[in-house]
Amino acid sequence: MQVCAIQWSDTHKELVSSHGFSDNQLILWKHSTMAKLKEFRGHSSRVLHLAKSPDGETIVSAGADETLRFWPIFGAGGGTGKGKGQSPSRSPAAGRKRTYDGAGDAGPCPSPLVGVSLNLR
Repeated sequence: MQVCAIQWSDTHKELVSSHGFSDNQLILWKHSTMAKLKEFRGHSSRVLHLAKSPDGETIVSAGADETLRFWPIFGAGGGTGKGKGQSPSRSPAAGRKRTYDGAGDAGPCPSPLVGVSLNLR
C-alpha cells in the first residue's frame, strides 16, 4: 500500500493518510495506537494530495483521476474525538472497520460532501 500524504487533526488524536495502489483510499487512524478507524473510498486512481479546511473538520483529496473530493472526516460524524462523531466504545459497530465505497449506505462513514466532487478535466 502506497502512502501519498498525511494530515493531522488539530482537535482530535487522529490522522488521515491517503493511498494509491491498490485501493486508492483515505484511512483515518488513532494516532496513539495507530489503530485503523475508518476507510474512505471514492477515487478511481491514486490519492496524491490532502489539505485540511481552515476549521480543521474537512479534508480535500486530490487524485490522479483528476478529481477533488471533500470529506467531513474530523467534523460531526467523521472522526471519533471527544464531542465529534460517536465514540467507538459507544458505537454498536465498535471494533469493526467501516468502509465507504461510494455506493449505497455506508453506515457511520461520511461520504464526500454532496455536490463538491470536482472533475478537473
